[in-house]
Amino acid sequence: MKSLPESAVMIVHGPEIFDSGEAAWLMDVLSPGRVIVAGVMARTAAEESGLKVEFNAQPPSRVFLELSDPVFLANRGKNAKTGELFGNIVASRLGDRGLVHIECSSRTLYCWNSGNEELAGLLAQLTGYTKKSQKSTILRTERVREIRGCIPGEAVYVNGTVIGQATAEVVVLKSTGDRIEPFSGLEPKPHGFEKLALNRGIDISNAWCKSGPIRSAAPHKNGKAPSTGRVLVIDHCGHEIYKRMPEDCCGVLAIGDDTTSVCGHICAHKGIPVFGIVDGDRDTIVPSAFARGSVVLEVLFERDDDVGREIAAKVPDIQVIWDDWVQEILKYLKGRVRVVIVSRFHEQLIIKPASSYQGISPSVFMGSFNYPDVHGGPLLINDSDNPPEWLAHNLGIEDIVSIRARTIRGRSALHADTGNLQEIALSSVPLDVDVSFDKPVTFNLNFDGTIAPVGFTGSVKKMDILGNARVERVVDRITADTDMVATDACIALRESAIDVYRISNLMTAGLLGKRRKFVPTRWAITAVDDTLSTQLKKEIARYPPVDEIRLFTGEIFGNRIVCILVPGDWKYEMIEIWGRHTLWAGEEEVIVQDREGMRKKGYSPISGAYYSARLAACEYLKNIGRSARVIFIRSISCEYWVPLGTWVIREAARKAMNAPSTPCPSIDAAVTQAAHILGSDRWVKHSTLIPELKTQRTLFQIL
Repeated sequence: MKSLPESAVMIVHGPEIFDSGEAAWLMDVLSPGRVIVAGVMARTAAEESGLKVEFNAQPPSRVFLELSDPVFLANRGKNAKTGELFGNIVASRLGDRGLVHIECSSRTLYCWNSGNEELAGLLAQLTGYTKKSQKSTILRTERVREIRGCIPGEAVYVNGTVIGQATAEVVVLKSTGDRIEPFSGLEPKPHGFEKLALNRGIDISNAWCKSGPIRSAAPHKNGKAPSTGRVLVIDHCGHEIYKRMPEDCCGVLAIGDDTTSVCGHICAHKGIPVFGIVDGDRDTIVPSAFARGSVVLEVLFERDDDVGREIAAKVPDIQVIWDDWVQEILKYLKGRVRVVIVSRFHEQLIIKPASSYQGISPSVFMGSFNYPDVHGGPLLINDSDNPPEWLAHNLGIEDIVSIRARTIRGRSALHADTGNLQEIALSSVPLDVDVSFDKPVTFNLNFDGTIAPVGFTGSVKKMDILGNARVERVVDRITADTDMVATDACIALRESAIDVYRISNLMTAGLLGKRRKFVPTRWAITAVDDTLSTQLKKEIARYPPVDEIRLFTGEIFGNRIVCILVPGDWKYEMIEIWGRHTLWAGEEEVIVQDREGMRKKGYSPISGAYYSARLAACEYLKNIGRSARVIFIRSISCEYWVPLGTWVIREAARKAMNAPSTPCPSIDAAVTQAAHILGSDRWVKHSTLIPELKTQRTLFQIL
């Protein structure tokens, strides 16, 4: 078989083609004379891959125009549609010159605008891809820029600055004088446009414009920066980091939320620490990761731009010792910022171990060790213990970890404190308590996937409740009914608008059912989710099916939920994706799947998250009076750096179901869009419900 000439050049765009392994495969199969990587995140992925390539910070079209044939483009779009669209855009920028484009997402070889047909035919033969001849249809003007292939709700950015969220598939920007303004298809982020305005003279026709995450994979951390060197300042222009980084760089001062994320991601691979200054409006355009020695500060009362530039003025034009410089700036900013990265597992320093506690007790906690002889006691914290309240107050992971790290879990003899513990659980408002411990409480912040973490533990010597519990009438009636089984009690409480968190607490305290006893907290959480959703399934089974296929999506703390509802009787499947280098995954991605019909056999391998998401789906279908076949996909990114409990999945799923949905013409279209949102289609092969939906006709369809 004929091979490529030695002068052939492959221009590679985007990180996904490296992360998927397709760049390495193409280099092996085609053996081009040169491989040039265009783009910032593509360079990061290429460096991590270890492949022998060249780097060029310019857009692919500019690199093309500097070279003579034979030259071709290799790309992997978010999906086949966006992959073709990218080739269309590049071809439109080459004038009369054609383009040969390998699109890995669809295994297609495009020959744009009567490009080199001989080269295109040879590449198609060598790769086995399908060859297509196309004409570019993108029209360019100097003062208007279209960003195509957007998904409503995803971030849109220009030159690394997030300017808003897409509301349509096409976002249109216009240039007015020396400013860029939104025209259509965008819910603007005013602060983003303010940042762009600071960089006057941006050429809108050649600016770096994208939508969605700029990379979905986490970086490999395998470099190490010198302890002494120069500090690089990156002010809202993360895409310029490679171009501006000095050889003796010992650290980066990054100004802005998304700039800090991008710099942290790139520098994590090189082992270069980042000193980030943010104000908390991050848009998650890249998985966060930071090299050892990094510090991220959130400004308390000012703008990150102002504080960042103030600190930038203090960066000397000489080599510094990174750790000494960081300490100097931390002292300078004391009282004006909050440390949000290096503080992660050190919240125990906030309070000293105490031998007594006077304050409120919002709930109770029971361990599962040595069941039924369990230990338990009150949770003690002068703060909210309710996840919906945390979210309503826009608390981040750091804030919640801080609250839970300061929480004390009392351990007492249950026979002695049963009355006090049940009174705490019954009360609709936290009760004031006075607790003394046998010895000072000890810090041991443990995490798992079901229950929220707790920092301190202490053996209760004496506990007094100050004041009286306030108990809703329905709670008082149901907990007093010792002839009502626990299942009926849970259902009756839900129907009376008592939330799932209160019901779990009542079950934990042994206040529900005929044979009453304390229930380990982790068991109670899953039992309540399972009980309520099982009952709702029975009600949903009597409803007519939804009218069309609809797709829902939502995210909380790096937990991206995509839900597909398909007309039909009740069936439910959940697929959980732990990305590489996330909490429960190492070097390889971990995908777990489980499903059910009207009955569920055995405990789900996905554990409590399966039942929490199922409850959210059942609540939605109950509210609209419809049945459906439900596919839930949960994708967890590195942003979810500490497990907070299954409440995160429950609330993320509820958020998704309460958001506007997207109609889909077919199950194939829904799956394609879901893969686009999640940044991968590797989960699809794990589904057993999707193939079934494609091949089976339901009774509803026949009738």
